[in-house]
Amino acid sequence: MTNDVSLLAELAALRARVDTLEAERAQAKLTRERRRRWVLSCLTAALAFATTFVWAADGACPNGYPFCLVADEPARASDVNHNFAQIREWLEQKTGAVGSAEVRVQTGATSNVTAASGKALFVSGTMGDGLSGNGGVEFRHDNLTQGVGIGFNTVYATGSAANQDLNLRARGTGVVRTNSPTHLGNTSVFGALSTTGALTVGGDLVSNSNQHGNCYDTAYGCGYVTCAGGYFMAGLDIAENEVCGGQGDFDYSEFSLRCCRL
Repeated sequence: MTNDVSLLAELAALRARVDTLEAERAQAKLTRERRRRWVLSCLTAALAFATTFVWAADGACPNGYPFCLVADEPARASDVNHNFAQIREWLEQKTGAVGSAEVRVQTGATSNVTAASGKALFVSGTMGDGLSGNGGVEFRHDNLTQGVGIGFNTVYATGSAANQDLNLRARGTGVVRTNSPTHLGNTSVFGALSTTGALTVGGDLVSNSNQHGNCYDTAYGCGYVTCAGGYFMAGLDIAENEVCGGQGDFDYSEFSLRCCRL
């Protein structure tokens, strides 16, 4: 009888142990299932997050950044740093290298880093020669009516005004110099014009230097009348008389020359 009671107790204990193991096994299975679902959710969210940034990196951001950052959403450090690198590149194209006092502007595809080195201001870009107002740099009055433009080989007047002057002015006793052969079209000279090289005039050169004492009139005479050295004949006046008696080119009347120097 005693043995039967002991056997029943052992069976009950074994039964309880089996129930406990079954419960633990079921709980472990449920935990694994929950963990698997959590991992899948995280992977799905990460994939969606990464996909968003890959799409944004194609330049579709409205502000032009490589990566779009969304408010209240996490951002990867590499994407933020990439955006900052893009901002730096844009700024250096407009103002020059970071840490340098130089101002370098590049609007074309050709890098001007080497050419701009050591220059306080350097500007390059696709531009015209300026002869038809198509230069690449312009400085204008606030009302935009007048200004000065620069092409790749021309300095020109610009603005909305139909007509405007373009001046070169030295300071004090300084002079405006051209150190190369100079070609002039229709040109008016007010004051002294000194040349130490070739001066080619391709049109009318009108001198008003008599306003500054650089012209004189010779005395009336017969025969040959000439201007002094360094002066050219700018005018001729024939007297209304007949006193020369057939001498020289003007047979009867005296004449005077207007002599000027540039």
